[in-house]
Amino acid sequence: MPPDVLHLINRKLSLLLDPKINGIGRDCFASIKLLKPNELNKVPTIFADYSSSVGKTINDLFAEATQATFLVLETTRTSLNDALIQKIIAILNDKIRNDIYVRKFDALTDSIGRHFGSFGVKVQIDALRLDLHRSAVVVTVENLMRCNLASFENDLQILAASKKTNNTLQLEEKLRNQRLIEGNITSTSNGKDKDKIPKSPWEAVFHMFWPPKSIFKKVILGAIVFSFVCFVIWTSLPEKTKIEIISLKSGFASLTPELIRPANGQTFDNFPRKTILEWKPLPRAVRYVVEIELQDIRTGAWHPIPWTRNRQAVEGTIATINFTGAQPGRWRVSAINDRGVKSKTSEWWEFFYTR
Repeated sequence: MPPDVLHLINRKLSLLLDPKINGIGRDCFASIKLLKPNELNKVPTIFADYSSSVGKTINDLFAEATQATFLVLETTRTSLNDALIQKIIAILNDKIRNDIYVRKFDALTDSIGRHFGSFGVKVQIDALRLDLHRSAVVVTVENLMRCNLASFENDLQILAASKKTNNTLQLEEKLRNQRLIEGNITSTSNGKDKDKIPKSPWEAVFHMFWPPKSIFKKVILGAIVFSFVCFVIWTSLPEKTKIEIISLKSGFASLTPELIRPANGQTFDNFPRKTILEWKPLPRAVRYVVEIELQDIRTGAWHPIPWTRNRQAVEGTIATINFTGAQPGRWRVSAINDRGVKSKTSEWWEFFYTR
Protein backbone atom coordinates (compact mmCIF):
# COMPACT_ATOMS: atom_id res chain seq x y z
CA MET A 1 0.00 0.00 0.00
CA PRO A 2 2.67 2.68 0.93
CA PRO A 3 4.51 2.50 -2.46
CA ASP A 4 1.19 3.10 -4.26
CA VAL A 5 0.36 5.98 -1.93
CA LEU A 6 3.80 7.53 -2.41
CA HIS A 7 3.38 7.26 -6.18
CA LEU A 8 -0.01 8.99 -5.96
CA ILE A 9 1.38 11.77 -3.74
CA ASN A 10 4.39 12.25 -6.04
CA ARG A 11 2.13 12.45 -9.09
CA LYS A 12 -0.33 14.81 -7.37
CA LEU A 13 2.46 17.16 -6.25
CA SER A 14 4.07 17.10 -9.70
CA LEU A 15 0.85 18.14 -11.40
CA LEU A 16 0.20 20.81 -8.78
CA LEU A 17 3.62 22.31 -8.04
CA ASP A 18 5.76 21.92 -11.17
CA PRO A 19 3.88 24.59 -13.17
CA LYS A 20 4.11 27.00 -10.22
CA ILE A 21 7.84 26.34 -9.68
CA ASN A 22 8.53 26.86 -13.38
CA GLY A 23 6.73 30.20 -13.18
CA ILE A 24 8.88 31.54 -10.33
CA GLY A 25 10.39 34.94 -11.18
CA ARG A 26 8.31 35.30 -14.33
CA ASP A 27 7.37 38.86 -13.40
CA CYS A 28 11.03 39.76 -12.84
CA PHE A 29 12.03 38.34 -16.23
CA ALA A 30 9.20 40.30 -17.81
CA SER A 31 10.40 43.50 -16.09
CA ILE A 32 13.88 42.99 -17.52
CA LYS A 33 12.57 42.85 -21.07
CA LEU A 34 10.90 46.24 -20.57
CA LEU A 35 14.08 48.01 -19.43
CA LYS A 36 15.54 50.66 -21.74
CA PRO A 37 19.30 51.09 -22.39
CA ASN A 38 19.48 54.01 -19.93
CA GLU A 39 17.61 52.18 -17.11
CA LEU A 40 20.48 50.07 -15.77
CA ASN A 41 19.93 51.69 -12.37
CA LYS A 42 16.65 49.73 -12.00
CA VAL A 43 18.43 46.35 -11.92
CA PRO A 44 18.98 46.34 -8.09
CA THR A 45 15.27 46.93 -7.63
CA ILE A 46 14.48 43.84 -9.73
CA PHE A 47 16.89 41.76 -7.62
CA ALA A 48 15.22 43.04 -4.44
CA ASP A 49 11.74 42.24 -5.79
CA TYR A 50 12.83 38.70 -6.61
CA SER A 51 14.33 38.20 -3.12
CA SER A 52 11.17 39.42 -1.39
CA SER A 53 8.87 37.27 -3.56
CA VAL A 54 10.66 34.04 -2.64
CA GLY A 55 9.17 33.85 0.86
CA LYS A 56 5.55 34.19 -0.21
CA THR A 57 6.06 31.70 -3.04
CA ILE A 58 7.44 28.99 -0.73
CA ASN A 59 4.62 29.47 1.80
CA ASP A 60 1.99 29.21 -0.95
CA LEU A 61 3.62 26.05 -2.37
CA PHE A 62 3.66 24.36 1.03
CA ALA A 63 0.04 25.31 1.74
CA GLU A 64 -1.14 23.74 -1.54
CA ALA A 65 1.16 20.72 -1.14
CA THR A 66 -0.17 20.05 2.38
CA GLN A 67 -3.78 20.17 1.20
CA ALA A 68 -3.06 17.88 -1.76
CA THR A 69 -1.15 15.34 0.38
CA PHE A 70 -3.91 15.17 3.01
CA LEU A 71 -6.48 14.67 0.25
CA VAL A 72 -4.59 11.64 -1.09
CA LEU A 73 -4.17 10.17 2.39
CA GLU A 74 -7.86 10.60 3.24
CA THR A 75 -9.02 9.22 -0.11
CA THR A 76 -6.82 6.11 0.13
CA ARG A 77 -7.46 5.72 3.91
CA THR A 78 -3.77 5.17 4.49
CA SER A 79 -2.48 4.39 7.99
CA LEU A 80 0.52 6.61 8.72
CA ASN A 81 3.70 5.60 10.50
CA ASP A 82 7.06 7.34 11.07
CA ALA A 83 8.75 5.69 8.06
CA LEU A 84 5.95 6.69 5.69
CA ILE A 85 5.89 10.25 7.06
CA GLN A 86 9.62 10.65 6.40
CA LYS A 87 9.21 9.39 2.82
CA ILE A 88 6.40 11.88 2.19
CA ILE A 89 8.56 14.71 3.58
CA ALA A 90 11.43 13.64 1.31
CA ILE A 91 9.12 13.84 -1.72
CA LEU A 92 7.97 17.33 -0.79
CA ASN A 93 11.53 18.47 -0.05
CA ASP A 94 12.58 17.21 -3.46
CA LYS A 95 9.71 18.99 -5.17
CA ILE A 96 10.43 22.35 -3.56
CA ARG A 97 14.19 22.32 -4.01
CA ASN A 98 16.35 24.98 -2.37
CA ASP A 99 18.61 25.38 -5.36
CA ILE A 100 15.73 26.07 -7.75
CA TYR A 101 15.61 29.62 -6.43
CA VAL A 102 19.38 30.04 -6.65
CA ARG A 103 19.42 28.77 -10.24
CA LYS A 104 16.60 31.14 -11.06
CA PHE A 105 18.62 33.97 -9.53
CA ASP A 106 21.62 33.15 -11.74
CA ALA A 107 19.34 32.93 -14.77
CA LEU A 108 18.03 36.38 -13.84
CA THR A 109 21.56 37.75 -13.85
CA ASP A 110 22.32 36.21 -17.27
CA SER A 111 19.06 37.58 -18.66
CA ILE A 112 20.06 41.11 -17.61
CA GLY A 113 23.43 40.78 -19.35
CA ARG A 114 21.87 39.48 -22.57
CA HIS A 115 19.15 42.15 -22.56
CA PHE A 116 21.49 45.13 -22.23
CA GLY A 117 24.03 43.44 -24.49
CA SER A 118 21.46 43.56 -27.28
CA PHE A 119 21.64 47.37 -27.00
CA GLY A 120 25.44 47.33 -27.06
CA VAL A 121 25.57 48.21 -23.34
CA LYS A 122 28.09 46.30 -21.24
CA VAL A 123 26.61 45.48 -17.86
CA GLN A 124 28.85 45.47 -14.80
CA ILE A 125 26.82 44.52 -11.76
CA ASP A 126 28.42 45.18 -8.40
CA ALA A 127 29.71 41.76 -7.27
CA LEU A 128 29.22 42.55 -3.58
CA ARG A 129 25.62 43.69 -4.10
CA LEU A 130 24.93 40.63 -6.27
CA ASP A 131 26.30 38.30 -3.59
CA LEU A 132 24.17 40.02 -0.97
CA HIS A 133 21.00 39.45 -2.98
CA ARG A 134 21.94 35.83 -3.70
CA SER A 135 22.69 35.23 0.00
CA ALA A 136 19.34 36.76 0.94
CA VAL A 137 17.59 34.32 -1.36
CA VAL A 138 19.52 31.33 0.03
CA VAL A 139 18.90 32.28 3.67
CA THR A 140 15.22 32.95 3.05
CA VAL A 141 14.77 29.63 1.28
CA GLU A 142 16.61 27.61 3.93
CA ASN A 143 14.72 29.19 6.83
CA LEU A 144 11.30 28.86 5.22
CA MET A 145 11.94 25.31 4.05
CA ARG A 146 13.00 24.29 7.56
CA CYS A 147 9.95 25.92 9.20
CA ASN A 148 7.44 24.66 6.64
CA LEU A 149 8.83 21.11 6.64
CA ALA A 150 8.65 21.01 10.45
CA SER A 151 5.05 22.26 10.36
CA PHE A 152 4.18 19.75 7.63
CA GLU A 153 5.69 16.86 9.63
CA ASN A 154 3.77 17.98 12.73
CA ASP A 155 0.50 17.98 10.75
CA LEU A 156 1.21 14.44 9.51
CA GLN A 157 1.96 13.25 13.07
CA ILE A 158 -1.35 14.73 14.27
CA LEU A 159 -3.19 13.04 11.40
CA ALA A 160 -1.53 9.71 12.22
CA ALA A 161 -2.48 10.02 15.90
CA SER A 162 -6.10 10.85 15.04
CA LYS A 163 -6.31 7.84 12.70
CA LYS A 164 -4.98 5.56 15.45
CA THR A 165 -7.54 6.96 17.89
CA ASN A 166 -10.39 6.43 15.43
CA ASN A 167 -9.26 2.87 14.68
CA THR A 168 -9.08 2.11 18.41
CA LEU A 169 -12.56 3.47 19.01
CA GLN A 170 -13.96 1.50 16.09
CA LEU A 171 -12.33 -1.71 17.39
CA GLU A 172 -13.71 -1.12 20.89
CA GLU A 173 -17.19 -0.49 19.46
CA LYS A 174 -16.98 -3.68 17.41
CA LEU A 175 -15.93 -5.74 20.46
CA ARG A 176 -18.68 -4.16 22.57
CA ASN A 177 -21.32 -5.05 19.99
CA GLN A 178 -19.94 -8.57 19.73
CA ARG A 179 -20.21 -9.01 23.51
CA LEU A 180 -23.78 -7.70 23.46
CA ILE A 181 -24.72 -10.17 20.73
CA GLU A 182 -23.12 -13.06 22.61
CA GLY A 183 -24.86 -11.99 25.84
CA ASN A 184 -28.21 -11.81 24.04
CA ILE A 185 -27.75 -15.33 22.65
CA THR A 186 -26.84 -16.62 26.13
CA SER A 187 -29.86 -15.03 27.80
CA THR A 188 -32.11 -16.27 25.04
CA SER A 189 -30.94 -19.85 25.55
CA ASN A 190 -31.78 -19.78 29.30
CA GLY A 191 -34.93 -19.26 31.39
CA LYS A 192 -38.26 -18.12 30.06
CA ASP A 193 -36.88 -17.04 26.63
CA LYS A 194 -35.77 -20.52 25.79
CA ASP A 195 -38.79 -21.09 23.57
CA LYS A 196 -37.65 -18.18 21.33
CA ILE A 197 -34.57 -20.00 20.07
CA PRO A 198 -34.89 -20.31 16.25
CA LYS A 199 -36.12 -23.78 15.36
CA SER A 200 -35.12 -23.62 11.68
CA PRO A 201 -32.68 -21.75 9.41
CA TRP A 202 -35.54 -19.71 7.95
CA GLU A 203 -36.64 -18.58 11.40
CA ALA A 204 -33.04 -17.67 12.26
CA VAL A 205 -32.79 -15.49 9.15
CA PHE A 206 -36.13 -13.87 10.01
CA HIS A 207 -34.92 -13.05 13.55
CA MET A 208 -31.79 -11.40 12.14
CA PHE A 209 -33.94 -8.70 10.51
CA TRP A 210 -36.89 -8.79 12.93
CA PRO A 211 -35.70 -9.59 16.51
CA PRO A 212 -38.39 -10.86 18.91
CA LYS A 213 -37.71 -8.10 21.43
CA SER A 214 -36.27 -4.94 19.90
CA ILE A 215 -36.93 -1.21 19.96
CA PHE A 216 -36.58 -1.26 16.18
CA LYS A 217 -39.63 -3.52 15.91
CA LYS A 218 -41.68 -1.23 18.12
CA VAL A 219 -40.66 1.87 16.13
CA ILE A 220 -41.60 0.23 12.83
CA LEU A 221 -44.97 -0.90 14.13
CA GLY A 222 -45.66 2.57 15.55
CA ALA A 223 -44.75 4.20 12.22
CA ILE A 224 -47.07 1.83 10.33
CA VAL A 225 -49.99 2.56 12.67
CA PHE A 226 -49.38 6.32 12.54
CA SER A 227 -49.20 6.31 8.73
CA PHE A 228 -52.44 4.32 8.50
CA VAL A 229 -54.28 6.74 10.82
CA CYS A 230 -53.03 9.76 8.82
CA PHE A 231 -54.17 8.11 5.59
CA VAL A 232 -57.66 7.43 6.95
CA ILE A 233 -58.04 10.99 8.23
CA TRP A 234 -56.82 12.51 4.94
CA THR A 235 -59.14 10.41 2.76
CA SER A 236 -62.13 11.35 4.93
CA LEU A 237 -61.58 15.12 4.54
CA PRO A 238 -63.72 17.10 2.04
CA GLU A 239 -62.00 18.16 -1.16
CA LYS A 240 -62.30 21.84 -0.23
CA THR A 241 -60.53 21.24 3.08
CA LYS A 242 -57.72 19.37 1.32
CA ILE A 243 -57.21 22.31 -1.04
CA GLU A 244 -57.08 24.72 1.91
CA ILE A 245 -54.51 22.55 3.72
CA ILE A 246 -52.35 22.34 0.62
CA SER A 247 -52.55 26.09 0.09
CA LEU A 248 -51.56 26.74 3.71
CA LYS A 249 -48.56 24.44 3.35
CA SER A 250 -47.37 25.77 0.00
CA GLY A 251 -48.17 29.45 0.70
CA PHE A 252 -50.86 31.66 -0.81
CA ALA A 253 -48.32 33.68 -2.79
CA SER A 254 -47.38 30.59 -4.81
CA LEU A 255 -50.95 29.93 -6.03
CA THR A 256 -52.27 31.09 -9.42
CA PRO A 257 -55.93 31.65 -10.42
CA GLU A 258 -57.12 29.32 -13.19
CA LEU A 259 -59.03 31.09 -15.97
CA ILE A 260 -62.24 29.55 -17.41
CA ARG A 261 -63.85 31.86 -19.98
CA PRO A 262 -63.63 33.35 -22.48
CA ALA A 263 -61.19 30.73 -23.77
CA ASN A 264 -57.77 31.83 -24.92
CA GLY A 265 -58.08 32.97 -28.57
CA GLN A 266 -61.91 33.04 -28.64
CA THR A 267 -63.58 35.30 -31.27
CA PHE A 268 -66.79 37.33 -30.72
CA ASP A 269 -69.08 39.08 -33.26
CA ASN A 270 -71.80 40.37 -30.92
CA PHE A 271 -72.62 43.98 -30.27
CA PRO A 272 -72.80 45.53 -27.73
CA ARG A 273 -69.51 43.94 -26.65
CA LYS A 274 -70.66 42.66 -23.29
CA THR A 275 -68.01 40.20 -22.11
CA ILE A 276 -68.21 37.84 -19.13
CA LEU A 277 -64.90 36.88 -17.52
CA GLU A 278 -64.84 33.83 -15.21
CA TRP A 279 -62.15 31.98 -13.28
CA LYS A 280 -61.87 29.29 -10.62
CA PRO A 281 -61.78 30.33 -6.92
CA LEU A 282 -58.60 30.23 -4.86
CA PRO A 283 -58.81 29.06 -1.21
CA ARG A 284 -58.73 31.92 1.34
CA ALA A 285 -59.04 34.58 -1.39
CA VAL A 286 -61.29 37.51 -0.42
CA ARG A 287 -61.10 39.48 -3.67
CA TYR A 288 -59.62 39.31 -7.15
CA VAL A 289 -57.95 41.90 -9.38
CA VAL A 290 -58.92 41.68 -13.07
CA GLU A 291 -56.71 43.39 -15.66
CA ILE A 292 -57.95 44.08 -19.22
CA GLU A 293 -55.97 45.49 -22.15
CA LEU A 294 -56.71 46.17 -25.83
CA GLN A 295 -54.34 45.96 -28.81
CA ASP A 296 -53.67 48.67 -31.37
CA ILE A 297 -54.20 46.87 -34.70
CA ARG A 298 -51.87 49.24 -36.54
CA THR A 299 -48.85 49.00 -34.22
CA GLY A 300 -49.59 45.72 -32.43
CA ALA A 301 -48.97 47.40 -29.04
CA TRP A 302 -51.12 46.61 -26.01
CA HIS A 303 -52.70 49.44 -24.00
CA PRO A 304 -54.79 49.52 -20.82
CA ILE A 305 -58.37 50.52 -21.30
CA PRO A 306 -59.70 53.41 -19.13
CA TRP A 307 -58.80 52.98 -15.47
CA THR A 308 -62.27 52.22 -14.19
CA ARG A 309 -62.42 49.15 -16.40
CA ASN A 310 -58.73 48.20 -16.59
CA ARG A 311 -58.27 46.96 -13.01
CA GLN A 312 -61.44 45.75 -11.36
CA ALA A 313 -61.54 44.54 -7.75
CA VAL A 314 -64.04 41.68 -7.70
CA GLU A 315 -65.16 39.68 -4.67
CA GLY A 316 -66.60 36.78 -6.67
CA THR A 317 -65.17 34.80 -9.57
CA ILE A 318 -67.09 36.53 -12.39
CA ALA A 319 -66.61 39.99 -13.87
CA THR A 320 -68.68 41.62 -16.62
CA ILE A 321 -67.17 44.30 -18.89
CA ASN A 322 -68.23 46.28 -21.98
CA PHE A 323 -65.21 45.97 -24.25
CA THR A 324 -64.02 48.91 -26.38
CA GLY A 325 -63.72 48.56 -30.17
CA ALA A 326 -63.58 45.79 -32.75
CA GLN A 327 -60.07 44.69 -31.94
CA PRO A 328 -58.10 42.14 -29.92
CA GLY A 329 -58.24 42.19 -26.15
CA ARG A 330 -56.64 40.22 -23.33
CA TRP A 331 -57.22 39.65 -19.62
CA ARG A 332 -55.65 38.10 -16.55
CA VAL A 333 -56.48 37.69 -12.84
CA SER A 334 -54.68 37.72 -9.49
CA ALA A 335 -56.09 37.03 -6.01
CA ILE A 336 -55.66 38.67 -2.59
CA ASN A 337 -56.31 36.90 0.72
CA ASP A 338 -57.57 38.25 4.06
CA ARG A 339 -54.02 39.15 5.10
CA GLY A 340 -53.39 41.26 2.02
CA VAL A 341 -51.07 38.67 0.44
CA LYS A 342 -51.26 38.62 -3.34
CA SER A 343 -51.12 35.41 -5.35
CA LYS A 344 -49.32 34.90 -8.62
CA THR A 345 -50.97 36.55 -11.63
CA SER A 346 -52.40 34.22 -14.24
CA GLU A 347 -51.15 34.24 -17.81
CA TRP A 348 -52.77 36.54 -20.37
CA TRP A 349 -55.74 35.09 -22.28
CA GLU A 350 -56.67 36.84 -25.52
CA PHE A 351 -60.00 37.33 -27.31
CA PHE A 352 -61.06 39.18 -30.45
CA TYR A 353 -64.11 41.24 -31.43
CA THR A 354 -64.86 41.41 -35.16
CA ARG A 355 -67.37 44.25 -34.87
